[in-house]
Amino acid sequence: MILIYQTGALILAILLDLLIGRPDLPWHLDFLLDKLTAVSDRQFYPEYPGQKTLYRHGIYLFLFVVGVPVLFFAGLLLELYRFLPIAAFIVEGIILWQTIDLRNMTRRAMVVAQDLELSDQFAARLHVSFISDRETGTMDEQTIVSESIRYVAASSLEYVIGPLFYFFFAGTAGSAGYRSLHVLKSRVDQPDDRYIVYGQFTRLMYHAFTFLPRQFNTYLLKVMSRLVDKHDRNIFQDGNQAASGTDIRIAVQAARLAAISAIAISLLLKAVFVIALFRG
Repeated sequence: MILIYQTGALILAILLDLLIGRPDLPWHLDFLLDKLTAVSDRQFYPEYPGQKTLYRHGIYLFLFVVGVPVLFFAGLLLELYRFLPIAAFIVEGIILWQTIDLRNMTRRAMVVAQDLELSDQFAARLHVSFISDRETGTMDEQTIVSESIRYVAASSLEYVIGPLFYFFFAGTAGSAGYRSLHVLKSRVDQPDDRYIVYGQFTRLMYHAFTFLPRQFNTYLLKVMSRLVDKHDRNIFQDGNQAASGTDIRIAVQAARLAAISAIAISLLLKAVFVIALFRG
């Protein structure tokens, strides 16, 4: 029965995202996870930081910041499904909604594409600076396009494929844990020497937990890129990119198709499991 409610929660989350977008409110999951991460960071950072102590406390930080949301939502939803399954369905839909971003995941890249199509490299460099960690002041058009396409691929993984992957296997607890991992990773990636060792375990776990979603994301983007591009190119593959705003648009279209495909696959598999459950 939970599978049926989770399928409905997925549909609810997608509808909320498409109709409303990501809510910019104090109770938004990202805001709460950022607060949890900031407080935990201060609490777990050792007073006398040796190398081994820093690494050990970095493990504690990861387990707390990622583990607390997973255990909280898992426990909450298990109890709700026991007594108030409709409430559990609504809660799952709302939480999943806050871990995905179908509506805006490619918006910034499209702005860069429009700048390049207007031959306004100054504006393109300015706008690409919001999505790239590299120095953008002297970027040529090909580098701007490359950075924009890389951003589209990363956004597809972070805001669609990754959350859906963990929601499929672990429900909202999984997607919330995946989101908390991203929030923690962004913190330990700050240019601060104290995170070199302290954030090492988090970076290791990030690569481990994103490996399978990343492979799935790469495959979907490759297929959709070849489907969209009239020259049958994988626009996301290095060395296969031309310097134009059109290439960014192709990447955006491929990412949107990849998102639709991932949702369709998830819904189809959930439906298959539900049918098999009823027949069994």
